[in-house]
Amino acid sequence: MRPNKRSLRRITAICVILISILAFTADATVSVSITLFNSETTAHESIGVDNAKYESSAVLLPYTGFAEFPYGIHSDGAGSSTSSGGKFSHSVVATKSKGDTKNVDVSVETQSGLFKWSKTLDASNDVSMGIGATSQISSGTIDASYSNTNSAEQKRVSTKNADYEDKSQVTPDSITSEGFGSSVGETGNGFYSSIEIQNLGKTVKIESLVDEDDSETEGADNNWYDGIRADSDGSSMVGSLSILSNDKCELLPMVGLSAGTIIAGMSFTPYYTNTNNNIFEVRTVPVDYSFMSFIAVPKPSLQPANIKTYESATLSMIAKWR
Repeated sequence: MRPNKRSLRRITAICVILISILAFTADATVSVSITLFNSETTAHESIGVDNAKYESSAVLLPYTGFAEFPYGIHSDGAGSSTSSGGKFSHSVVATKSKGDTKNVDVSVETQSGLFKWSKTLDASNDVSMGIGATSQISSGTIDASYSNTNSAEQKRVSTKNADYEDKSQVTPDSITSEGFGSSVGETGNGFYSSIEIQNLGKTVKIESLVDEDDSETEGADNNWYDGIRADSDGSSMVGSLSILSNDKCELLPMVGLSAGTIIAGMSFTPYYTNTNNNIFEVRTVPVDYSFMSFIAVPKPSLQPANIKTYESATLSMIAKWR
C-alpha cells in the first residue's frame, strides 16, 4: 500500500526537525568550527584539540520544540587528553533573535598532566550553557584560562615533586574554580601558582610559592588550596598554603634567605582594571612582602629551648568585592 500524502509530509517534517551533528575523535591537532541555528537562536562553537579527543552531538528543533522534545537547540559533548601533555580550547557563543548574546570560553594546556571537559547548551525559552573542566598534573604545569561575558580568570601552576588538581565550571553568569595541591616526595618539593581574576572592572591576583632545596634538607611536606568565584553579584578569592613537618624533621625559622632552606611566600594584589588604582589596601602574607624561610632539622629536635621549631606554618587570605 502506498503511503498517503499526509503521512509523507509528516515523515518529512520529522526528518527536518531532528538533526544530529558533530561527532569526532582526534589524537592529534584538530580544530572544528560549527554553527547551529533555528528561527530564534544562533549558536557558534569553536573547538581545538592537541593530543586529545572530543565527541559531541546536537539536536535542532523549532524554537517551540516538537512532540516530547522541548529544546530549540540542545548540544552536549565531552573530551579528554590522550597523553600526559596536551591542550584544548572550547568556545560557545549564542545569540537570541532579540540580540541577547552569551558566551563561555575555556582553554587548558598541561605538561605532565591530564585533563577532561564537558559542554552543554540549551537554547529553548532562554539560553543556558556551561563548560566544566578538570586538570591534574604531577611535577608538571597547567596553563588555563576561563571566561564569560563579564569575567575572566588566568591560572598558571607549576609543581616540583607535587601533585595538583584543578576543577572549574564556567557559565554565562559565573566562573568557579578550585585547586588542590600537595607534595609527594620527601625532598625537593615545591610549586608556584599565579591566579588572576577579572570581574566587574576589577582585578585581583594571588601568587603563591614554595621552593624547597633538596640538597641539604631532610624535607618537609606542603599543601595548598585556591578557590575562585566570580559572578554578577561580586567575586571572592581564597588562597592558603602550609609547610608541614614530616615524620623526619621539624622546621626552624630563619632570617633572610640562604642555601638549603624551604622558602614560602604569598602575595595578594587587587586593583581596578582600567586605572591600576587599588580597590582597597593591598594585603600580602607576610605583610612586608618578604618570604618566609625555614630549614628542616632532624627529629627529635636537639635545638636549645630558646630556639623555636615549627610543626607547621600556614599562610592564608581571602578577598571579596562587589
